[in-house]
Amino acid sequence: MAAISGGYSMMPQVYAQSSTKTSTGCIHGTTLGLICVNNLGTHHLPKGQWFAEVNGIDAILDISSVDKDGKINGMLAGGNSTCAIGGKPCEIHGTFDRHTGRISFLATSTYRPQPGAGIFVSPVQNYTGIESEKVSGIDVIHYQIIGTGKTIKPHVGPEFGWSAMKNCVVTGCIS
Repeated sequence: MAAISGGYSMMPQVYAQSSTKTSTGCIHGTTLGLICVNNLGTHHLPKGQWFAEVNGIDAILDISSVDKDGKINGMLAGGNSTCAIGGKPCEIHGTFDRHTGRISFLATSTYRPQPGAGIFVSPVQNYTGIESEKVSGIDVIHYQIIGTGKTIKPHVGPEFGWSAMKNCVVTGCIS
């Protein structure tokens, strides 16, 4: 038979950074037994310019917005993307999952031919990837996305690799 004694409470304590409680009594998320579970996700997709590579060629991925539901918008410039016609960037729209780090977006050409130029089918590419984060020292976060892409319009093409990276510090991200 064993006994436990001590001067500290055996009940778990939850500390938070905000004073606004939800209807569950938790600052963020929901209750699970006696503790609060954070529903905010473990991944973060910083906005701004990312240094990218599309099929081995340098590019810029510019994330202009990420909403609370994970919907993303932005541009993809350069790289070996078929949607980048006439030196114009591709417009991107997609999603980011804060719990898994999965990103998925369609890149559509912003090129518009001259009136009367004939039939033009705007190229579209589908990109997917997984984000990872690595902390260096006490204040530098290295974000990296690695994935695959594929042209889906006007013709289905072979898959290709792509990646993007961004470095941030406690005070903000470098664009």
